[in-house]
Amino acid sequence: MAGFGKPKQKKQPKLQSGKSQIKAITNQALQAYQQGNLSQAKSLLEKTIQAHPEDSFALGCLATIEKALGNKTRALELFEKSISIDQNNADILNNYSDLLSGKNLPKAVDISNRAVTLAPNNSQFLERNGWIKWQAGDLHSALRESIKAIELQPNRIYALMNLSGIYKDLGNYDQALLAALKVITLEPDNSTAHMNLGSIYKDLGNLDQALVSTLKSLELKSDNPDAHMNLGSIYKDLGNLDQALASTLKSLELKPDNPTTLSNLGSIYKDLGNLDQALVSTLKSLELKPDNPDAHMNLGGIYKDLGELDQALASTLKSLELKPDNPTTLSNLGSIYKDLGNLDQALVSTLKSLELKPDNPDALSNMSNIFGDGDLQGLRVIALKALEQNNNNLDNLSFIETISSLGEKFTLETLAITGSSIGRALD
Repeated sequence: MAGFGKPKQKKQPKLQSGKSQIKAITNQALQAYQQGNLSQAKSLLEKTIQAHPEDSFALGCLATIEKALGNKTRALELFEKSISIDQNNADILNNYSDLLSGKNLPKAVDISNRAVTLAPNNSQFLERNGWIKWQAGDLHSALRESIKAIELQPNRIYALMNLSGIYKDLGNYDQALLAALKVITLEPDNSTAHMNLGSIYKDLGNLDQALVSTLKSLELKSDNPDAHMNLGSIYKDLGNLDQALASTLKSLELKPDNPTTLSNLGSIYKDLGNLDQALVSTLKSLELKPDNPDAHMNLGGIYKDLGELDQALASTLKSLELKPDNPTTLSNLGSIYKDLGNLDQALVSTLKSLELKPDNPDALSNMSNIFGDGDLQGLRVIALKALEQNNNNLDNLSFIETISSLGEKFTLETLAITGSSIGRALD
């Protein structure tokens, strides 16, 4: 799924110097900038800087304009020169942090923090600070800053969109849903907001609403590759693989080298039984983004279906290295170990999956396969009884012996490690 993208300001960011000595030519440049005449603003500011090369504010203004024109390298140079002269202009620091967010997140966080320190009640700065911290993975700080921005300006659209996405990443889907619905109340025709709402509904398991919201997003903006990608994912979950394939291919037509979409495509091809295409798409995804745990997990599943169990094991272990507590990956790992005949490791991995997600049907199926048909209910009863009698004491040999009565399939070490997990996982 995609969405919750970087906020796009409706208006040009402010460029206010706070200096009474600002030269008339710089004021003219600011007026041209605010009117959207970037070329004229750039020309005027270059004249100012030619006459006053140490004018920090003019340098920062020109940097902002170069950024808007797409001249990012030049913009970085100008921002650096500007703040080397004066580090106390919050507007310049804020605009600089926005440019840095796509290149150097740690530095972007530092610069954005400085802007907020200088102007702690500026909702725009707080909004951007929250967004940058979200991208940097500091979800709790991002949440705090976004809430502050909304407290200062309750109807600030992009702060609300940030808030919704942050809550989603924190797993607080109810709050994410409330924030997304608030955005749509304020802007009913906001295509990104409808796409984000669809993503939340999908995570909540409400696929019908997810479909409605995502289709509405595409009705408002038909060429959005992320919305087409999300639509493909929803159709896949609905079991409509042909529509899933069509939507995902449309997304790639619009945005060819998106590693997430390529990973999704590989998963759809796998479900369609086209393992060769699944392998090609997933490997391409990992070329573009080698540290994607979901793509490594998918690759492990594809190799397993191809009968290449050693490769399946390596890919699945790599996925867990990148994302250790993914219950789906752990369940897959248990299935691979089972096929390799390593029942001890199969049991450990499957029980860990069930601890994280007790209702995981694949992991429960793994348990049945590990113990043999008809043994799962017996395991449940015996494990719970043993745990009750022995007060979860893993050192109690009678507990280990009781579990072992299901068959001498596991080492005593494995049973000791996993014994207390069985009751919790299957309760």
